[in-house]
Amino acid sequence: MARAKKENGTIDEVLRVDGEIRRRENKYYLKIAERYRAAGFLLILLFVIFGAVMLIKYSEYITYDNFVYLLRDLDSVGGEKEGIVSDIKYLSDGNTVFEPFKDGLCVIGGGKVTIYDSTGVELCSAGEKFSSPAVSKSDKYLLVYDLGGTSYSLYNAVTRVCSRKTEMPIISADVSDNGSYAVTYESKEAKYVTEIYNSALVKNMSIYKDKYVVDTALSGSGSCAAIAAVGESGDDISCEVTFCETGKEEPIGSFSYIGAIPLRIESNDDGFVLLCDDAVRFYDNSGKAVSEHNIKGEKSAFFDASGKSCVLVCRENSVGLKNTVYSFDNKGNILYNSLIEMKITGAAAACSTEGAYVGFLSSDGGVTALKSDGESEYESISGEILAVTDMDSGALVCTPTAAYRVFDGKAEK
Repeated sequence: MARAKKENGTIDEVLRVDGEIRRRENKYYLKIAERYRAAGFLLILLFVIFGAVMLIKYSEYITYDNFVYLLRDLDSVGGEKEGIVSDIKYLSDGNTVFEPFKDGLCVIGGGKVTIYDSTGVELCSAGEKFSSPAVSKSDKYLLVYDLGGTSYSLYNAVTRVCSRKTEMPIISADVSDNGSYAVTYESKEAKYVTEIYNSALVKNMSIYKDKYVVDTALSGSGSCAAIAAVGESGDDISCEVTFCETGKEEPIGSFSYIGAIPLRIESNDDGFVLLCDDAVRFYDNSGKAVSEHNIKGEKSAFFDASGKSCVLVCRENSVGLKNTVYSFDNKGNILYNSLIEMKITGAAAACSTEGAYVGFLSSDGGVTALKSDGESEYESISGEILAVTDMDSGALVCTPTAAYRVFDGKAEK
């Protein structure tokens, strides 16, 4: 109840308000709201119908592997991880394989694959039963496989993208930066077959070989595959290296070297490098020969290639105390060449040729860094050295329980 007042402030009469205060409704906006409400219900109905149709028609494609494939580039969204570089702790067995990956480390052994970041934090771990584990890597992916077995898996830094099997034992495998990969294994139709899968994990082509395939490499872009094989040429043996553009049947290049035996073929940022028992040969990404370095009469013991260079250790005698060590860039230019007297147990090529170091050698009790000026540095390591691997800065020494970084400072060139 309210009272009315006169101008002089005295109350004149009482006003009554009956019922509730009603809001005025705008019919135009009511119609708009009803239309939006109807559109919302229609969209929900269409989404339900779409989901039902997809589940019924494409149910065979809704798999765990395809779901994980959607996450294949998840680790690269945020760019490179920055953090304190520290030692990486793990447990290894007598059949452990190590591979540096994204400034961290991949450890394959003990029935699983484990990926660590630069601070030693475990990013990914998955069970893999490999009797003879092997691994190939690119900037973004790892392809782990059972050498002589039939299982292989593709990983990024945070998850296993896919896991598959071949019909016959695997001889070699490689992976590119976009996730396409190649797997070579024994074939029923021919002696060997190389299957190449595109970045969608769909088989793109199959290359059959009647000769003994030694190794396979895939360029960083995944556009070119190189296959090294050995066969007969009259009364002699012959090395054959074939370059194929992925998706095309005809090879873009092929070379035969009579009397040579291929040992390894690796890709780099500019093409490929082929290691034979008589020479180290270099090719560009189109399969054209660039250069070669003769090592006939020398016994190659260790070989490693990175995106920028490669390192070769040749033993002078069976004891292995005298070694000729080479380092080449991607065009075959010699970066380092020296005779080193010690028992070398492993070698790793440097990730970059712009720094002071071009390669690293492991031995009993320490690691030797090869410098671009022809000199070398040595750092002692306590305990057994299982492997030495290259890093973006320095090297990583892998022991039975941990990996330690050495030569990670900026040395004077």
